[in-house]
Amino acid sequence: MEQRKTAAAQTTTTEKDTAKILNCRESAKDSTGNRQGISRISLIDDELKRCEKQLGEMSSGNTDTDDVFIVKTANEWMEDAKKIPNPHPLWLNIWNEGELCCLFADSYVGKSIYAVQIATAIAQKQNVLYFDFELTEKQFQLRYTNEKESLYMFPNKLYRVEADPEKINLDNFEDEVIGKIEGLAKKYNAKIFIIDNITWLCASAEDGEMACKLMKRLMVLKKKNGFSILVLAHTPKRDMSKPITQNDLAGSKQIQNFFDASFAIGFSIWGDNYRYIKEVKPSRFSKKTYGANNVINAVINKSDDGFTHFNTIGYSTEKEHLQQQVGRRKDSQGADNSKDDKLQTTFAKIFKGKEGIGYNELQRLLAVEYGYRIDKDGRCKSGKSKIEEGIDKGFIHQGEDGKYYNKE
Repeated sequence: MEQRKTAAAQTTTTEKDTAKILNCRESAKDSTGNRQGISRISLIDDELKRCEKQLGEMSSGNTDTDDVFIVKTANEWMEDAKKIPNPHPLWLNIWNEGELCCLFADSYVGKSIYAVQIATAIAQKQNVLYFDFELTEKQFQLRYTNEKESLYMFPNKLYRVEADPEKINLDNFEDEVIGKIEGLAKKYNAKIFIIDNITWLCASAEDGEMACKLMKRLMVLKKKNGFSILVLAHTPKRDMSKPITQNDLAGSKQIQNFFDASFAIGFSIWGDNYRYIKEVKPSRFSKKTYGANNVINAVINKSDDGFTHFNTIGYSTEKEHLQQQVGRRKDSQGADNSKDDKLQTTFAKIFKGKEGIGYNELQRLLAVEYGYRIDKDGRCKSGKSKIEEGIDKGFIHQGEDGKYYNKE
């Protein structure tokens, strides 16, 4: 439609210029015998030449008028792009400068906690605007206050943005926010934005047309100004035994196509506070690092200074975090041995690639697997019974060196 309008506009302009030239010529003819109009002839001739030149340029396609497209040879694009600095990573290798990225997860998994953690890290060096449409200011304050009621001190380059309920137009919320971003970017000298979350910008995300319209606006905003944008989104209720995929992003499936990169957070069977971070759609600027075979293992903690965050505790396969659909096995007397199966499988997993494991380390690893609480010394009282049970069942044994070994 826009192309049709542009073509129509050019046709109209051409017709007007042609009419103008003809009118100028007639005026010149009429004024040749009028001495009072002789002084105007040179001006008319100049105007004729200008109009004729413009008309000729338009008919040949060589115009200086604004257009929707920019056309260059491929080599010209290459040379121009070479002058632009390579983008730097903003968060690991997942989100890079100049990208529109998505972080999606189920409710209560900790998306906002992780997003604020990302914003805090970036704000050590660059200004960041965090659009928070989820928490109230009191909820935000309590999340980052320690047991002694001391407030966590964020970097001064991190700006949290809330919608003013007395001024915002909820009927036109998307336009209000998108329209103000450029102004805020200029005011606070910021090129990095985090939007928490997409449902506030597009309530009808299931509507493919509306969702695509929003994503196109964000992409234009990004490309026009060189912005880096991270958008948070939900996943619908999903099967916890299956890996996270692009199809788990809530709303129209077309949304995912507009993102330069995306990553997700999943619940873990290891325990209530355990999570894993998975790179779902890799950035075009870097290779996939944190895919299904190398997800980031993390546990949500609050540090002594009140900073609630994801603490990375290593890497594993995604499969290790998923609920296993294992049928129950009963012995000849009818007893349920499914717990024994799980314990035996757990020991096999812990000892994989290892020879001997010390007592405290084995306790800690069992705590990770079963979601037990670990004390300040890294020990787990609940893990003690699992070790004893493993020895009784013959799943593990203690060697002469005091270390523990798998039954194999």
